[in-house]
Amino acid sequence: MKRKDLIYSLFKKQSRVSYSAAEISELLQLDRANVSSDLNKLVKEELLSKSSSRPVVFFLNADRDPAADKSEVSLLDSFQKENRSLRTAIDQAKSAILYPPHGMHTLIFGETGVGKSMFASIMHQFALEAGRLHETAPFVVFNCADYANNPQLLLGQLFGVKKGAYTGAVEQKGLIEKADGGILFLDEVHRLTPEGQEMLFTFIDGGMYRRLGESENERTAQVLILAATTEDPVSSLLGTFKRRMPMFITLPPLRERSSEERLLLIKRFFTDESIRLGKEISVSTNTIRALLFYPCSSNIGQLKADIQLTCAKAYADYVTDKKQSIHIRSSDLNWYIKEGLFIEKKTKHTLIQMNEQYTFSPTESYSVQSQPSFDHSIYEHIDMKYEELKNRDIDQSELAMLMDHNIQSLFKQYLKQTIQQMSKDNLQKILSAEIVKVSEKIIHLAEKRLNRTFDEKVFVGLSLHLQTLMQRLESHKSIYHPNLTAIREQYRDQFNVAIESMRLVEDTFSITIPFDEVAFLTMFFVVDSDETPSFQTAVFVLAHGNGIAREMAAVTNHLLGNEDVTGIDMPLHESPEEFLQRVKREMQPLNHCTGLLLLIDMGSLAFIGEMIETEFSIPVKVIPMVSTAHVIEASRKASLGYHLDELYEDVKNLTPFYMQTQKEKQSNSKTLKSVILTACLTGEGSAIALKNILENYLHFNSEIIEILPISIFNRKEMQKMLTNISKERSILCVVCNFEIALPYRTIHVQDILNMKEIKTIQELITHEETYIKMADALQQTLTIDDAGEVITIVRNVLNDLQLQTNTYLNHESLMGIVLHISCMLDRLRKNQPFVKYPDKDAKINEHYLLYLKIRKALNKIEEAYQIAIPNDEVCFIMDFLLKNESSAKTNKTSV
Repeated sequence: MKRKDLIYSLFKKQSRVSYSAAEISELLQLDRANVSSDLNKLVKEELLSKSSSRPVVFFLNADRDPAADKSEVSLLDSFQKENRSLRTAIDQAKSAILYPPHGMHTLIFGETGVGKSMFASIMHQFALEAGRLHETAPFVVFNCADYANNPQLLLGQLFGVKKGAYTGAVEQKGLIEKADGGILFLDEVHRLTPEGQEMLFTFIDGGMYRRLGESENERTAQVLILAATTEDPVSSLLGTFKRRMPMFITLPPLRERSSEERLLLIKRFFTDESIRLGKEISVSTNTIRALLFYPCSSNIGQLKADIQLTCAKAYADYVTDKKQSIHIRSSDLNWYIKEGLFIEKKTKHTLIQMNEQYTFSPTESYSVQSQPSFDHSIYEHIDMKYEELKNRDIDQSELAMLMDHNIQSLFKQYLKQTIQQMSKDNLQKILSAEIVKVSEKIIHLAEKRLNRTFDEKVFVGLSLHLQTLMQRLESHKSIYHPNLTAIREQYRDQFNVAIESMRLVEDTFSITIPFDEVAFLTMFFVVDSDETPSFQTAVFVLAHGNGIAREMAAVTNHLLGNEDVTGIDMPLHESPEEFLQRVKREMQPLNHCTGLLLLIDMGSLAFIGEMIETEFSIPVKVIPMVSTAHVIEASRKASLGYHLDELYEDVKNLTPFYMQTQKEKQSNSKTLKSVILTACLTGEGSAIALKNILENYLHFNSEIIEILPISIFNRKEMQKMLTNISKERSILCVVCNFEIALPYRTIHVQDILNMKEIKTIQELITHEETYIKMADALQQTLTIDDAGEVITIVRNVLNDLQLQTNTYLNHESLMGIVLHISCMLDRLRKNQPFVKYPDKDAKINEHYLLYLKIRKALNKIEEAYQIAIPNDEVCFIMDFLLKNESSAKTNKTSV
């Protein structure tokens, strides 16, 4: 038996659900590298699946694993069919449940209303279906917010109470005991105090606990913990707690999910209400449209509640005989839901067609009665795209560029789709003989004039287009092409043939056709849907956080009408090695590529380029500090066949600032320059001009401070960019020509031109240079080898603390507290004694909320330097903030 077959036979024995490569290597006494290679081959052959977690485990595919032998499909699999954007989350959920021996503790992250509680309950159901839990295994839910600030009650709720543990205490089982053998779901886990999180450590580590009041009797329980949070786990949970939750699942908000998924949710919720009421519910097209597009800030929870309320109102009208049936029209909706109709008109989405009537039955699935609409034409698509871009206030030259590419892409797709739908032989069954005949004449004319041959798909597409043209003229609809002049200049020969073709149509049917139609006809003689560029450069967007890269890729693919850009996000909890493996997996299907352009949000991801280039033997170029404008330009030119080097130079020139890559950081000092940012919505040229003005008026050390003009797409894009820059640079201030709420000092360009704020910026520069001198002094007087790095992390912590407490200190106070914490850190790292704070317990109790916020902020320092900051030091820091609170709130300053 071959080695691969031997490994596969181990899974088919079904003695266990899953194995890691190391376990199989030990069981079968095989080389681990060979085992890993064979396991991945079995995955490619779709005989096995593997988890996306660490360590990687392998298990039989759904149609071959023990759970799939049941006649029913698992609830998770059914859930995935209607929620394709949750595919990664569902794969992670399966891995967490199946991980030997008893599953993997999991943290579920997402905004309010995305369905975290429901997702946790589905994970419990999957565990039952897969046989990982007994059929009677409990699913216990606990909302941490209920006991967030009462550690004693929390302890009693989680672990139970011994009779007499405190006055009036009776014996009480805890949630751990109730969940024994099953799952404990901790909702809003971020509401637990650090003490509350620490209470769980001993149990998570060893499965052992004591009831409140017990000192000797140690109990055990086998409980899988699922926790949910709406807050960033990096800043809201202790690092020691996060490390005990190895699986991290992110559920996207409703706005990041596709319209198709949202439509399925709407239909399911209406069906649920029909079953609840036991009555048929009919819903108008406009009602569905409004629900599909209205801003649903509280996600799926709000969508479901709004549908329930709408159905309740309609049912009330039915039982009071105001209506003969339960029928919902858009006029029955709340005003904020009706806003969706205006949004839908702007996007001109075609997911729902006019004249459809949805009917939901308690005994049958929903049905749709519709009347077909013929006018799904090139005209409509171009109108939609033009309106969409125009509404985004895009510069006219950029709009023309995007429209040019969109029109070419549209014609390629149109020709490809029409040839799939029908052939030349079938045209006369649906089109008049005159249209087919005139189309043949036009193709013959074009072949003769342009000295080339057109295949059947061009003929079919042209015929259908002429049919739509005739209907459009009959219904007196306008014909307008936004790029008429550009097409005339770019394709002169084809344009002249199109003029002759249009006259041929006019003579045949005795009609007058608007001149803009020539531009549409021209494209039939320009575009070849089978044309492939000689160079095929792939474009990847890599970004830290959740959703940034995916959103940039999605916006670009939507605007350009293709799927060419791949966006991959790196959650903050994920290690670089894990992220690299995910990028490699995304690269696997791209063997045909002649190059790869990586657009990254900061230089720390640049290392991936070298590794991809080595492993896949293709050239890779990296551009740091990506924005949506860069991605659009990269995708547009890559699709036109630009060579990687040309593409890199063109896209790089869009970036008026240069962030150091990983290689350059290694060769320079660890401390990056602080920055003053200049930004303009009117274009990058204005930002560069503003930089030049500042350089003329300000005095600064260019080795310490840099003025960077940033190119932005819109205000939302700017906030994302600033977040990325702030991860590696200290932002002194932002100079811009628009109002925007930022956690940084913002100065309007008008106050620069009239010299009002030049002095203010010069003071910021002076303070920044003082911090550098402070680092030098600490390095010499306290022998801190990494003083610059220490001050940087202390300043970041204080920035976070000011935001959390809404207390902004002046520069003098900030420098004092930076110096204090830096010296404190030096003492603790050397295990030197610290000063005791008098009556610290009373201080903490009096300002407990402030104490928690300081503790949370200082956790970054504790994790970075592996120290424990005593409460005495926390109290001294509290004094700093409380002393300056009244005066500092009027003088907002960033460290």
